[in-house]
Amino acid sequence: MKVGRTKDYPQVLTSFTVCLQMSSMVKLRCQTPSKQFGGKKGGCGSVAKIQIQADSITVIYSDLKVGTFKWNPKSLHGRLKCDKLRSLPNRQLSNSRSVIKRGSAAPQTMDDSGSKLAVGNWSFAMTVGGYEKEQLRRKAVMPSRLASAKDALYTDAASLIVSCGYWDNTLKVHSTDSWRLERSDSGGHRGAIRCLAVGQDGGLLVTGGDDCTCRVWVVDHPDMAIALSDGYVQTALGQTTDGDHVISCCHVLWGHDTPVTCLDLSSDLDIVASGSLGGRICVHTLRSGDFVRTIFPSPNAGASVDKIAVDNYGERIHDMKISGEVLVTGGDQCTVYIRDLTSLKVLSGLDLSRHGPIRSISLTPDELNPVPQHLFIGSDDGMISIVDRDDTP
Repeated sequence: MKVGRTKDYPQVLTSFTVCLQMSSMVKLRCQTPSKQFGGKKGGCGSVAKIQIQADSITVIYSDLKVGTFKWNPKSLHGRLKCDKLRSLPNRQLSNSRSVIKRGSAAPQTMDDSGSKLAVGNWSFAMTVGGYEKEQLRRKAVMPSRLASAKDALYTDAASLIVSCGYWDNTLKVHSTDSWRLERSDSGGHRGAIRCLAVGQDGGLLVTGGDDCTCRVWVVDHPDMAIALSDGYVQTALGQTTDGDHVISCCHVLWGHDTPVTCLDLSSDLDIVASGSLGGRICVHTLRSGDFVRTIFPSPNAGASVDKIAVDNYGERIHDMKISGEVLVTGGDQCTVYIRDLTSLKVLSGLDLSRHGPIRSISLTPDELNPVPQHLFIGSDDGMISIVDRDDTP
């Protein structure tokens, strides 16, 4: 372990080796900048979600505060600088008396995580919207003669924060430029909305609720909403797809008989996978909403499906990401493990116990290439650790 300290930007650097591509070994380094909104001296809860952009980082904390950081990936010292910290509007709708008293809506124990008021990375999504993301892709494929390739990574549009877990059982959309509430809608959900996820295209979002259904939404793309909306949503639920709505419900996905607890989607593969309290996993097509199949991963009847993975040590996994041929996981053991995606064999581990359990993991999006690739790790104490390739001899 190497520990480095500078005059104006103290930090901890840890070097370790991992096999990112199965054919070669890569030396990486981890940095946890000390000047952050979180930590023991900060006034924030644990890190619930991290959104990475070309020159900024947006972080949502478990006490429903939103912090923005200025991000310079090419700089080693001072690459992450605090910008602004705000409270998410309507945050009081998510907090029970006990949550307000202890200052965090994150579950205290494993049993609490099933509560419809629990807040975690499953409760938030950030996107610039489907239309703006489509324009960015077009710039990257067909750049203008007057614009550089770097310009294709940037957009003037403000990001949208989509969140669930409110007492009024709605999905809420806030804009990061004005921090006002853009839209509040249940999409026909009867009961609490427990989880959500957004696709790679930025325009498709899926929610899961207590009513045992999932709902497919279109975010800020009126033409796509009109094309995908089915007759049931338009008639039985009375949902409209006019251009005034920043989000529009397009499909209802059936198949569960217990509340939906977790879900994930791939807009590239056109697939939605959702898990429920009863232990059932349902697979649907994303754009048409067709049912594909049901899977029961556990032989124990009634074992719920959550966004967790249990390894040989019985660790509770809070977040996981796939990068190439490896799987990156983090959880209660306060260690980030990098595993072979095929065998799940641990290739390397990074101990961050000084910051508590790992709550959130994010990777630099592929569309930000050629920006250097980094791994961002959010911990229970509100601190963010940054992992990148160490090219020093």
